[in-house]
Amino acid sequence: MNFFNQENYPVYIRKELENMQASIKPLIKKALIYGFISIPLFGIAVFNLYYIIFDASVTENITTLLILFSVIGALGLALFKESRLKNKEAQESSLKYIRDRMAKSEVVHEDLKEGYLRKLKAEPFNQFNLFSEFLAQEERIRRLNEKQQDEDNSTSE
Repeated sequence: MNFFNQENYPVYIRKELENMQASIKPLIKKALIYGFISIPLFGIAVFNLYYIIFDASVTENITTLLILFSVIGALGLALFKESRLKNKEAQESSLKYIRDRMAKSEVVHEDLKEGYLRKLKAEPFNQFNLFSEFLAQEERIRRLNEKQQDEDNSTSE
């Protein structure tokens, strides 16, 4: 499953997004399955309950059908709610992954990390843009450090 359009991102960002996807993939998969099951169940229940209540004549079997379709509708709504909870859990998991990844970075200075973590806390809806910005900054610092080490090695020879 590819949750992000990764074609526009550099390799180092794609790698991190793939790692994040691997951690949230089971949650997203469950949410999709629950959602796909819940919508038809609820739709069938509502349609049949409407038909039984307004168009059918009253018989002894109606009570059984009302209970059956009410249970099917309740099951559909419960699965839909579970789907929403799994989506929220996946979002929180991705946010936790981003926070942990930023905190564990050894390349970026502590002040810069804290600034990104504050931005992330203030704007959680903007998490992927902040994460890609952080990764780009980390890559710039890494390349600058490598370049500086190469220059130091060449001057010491």
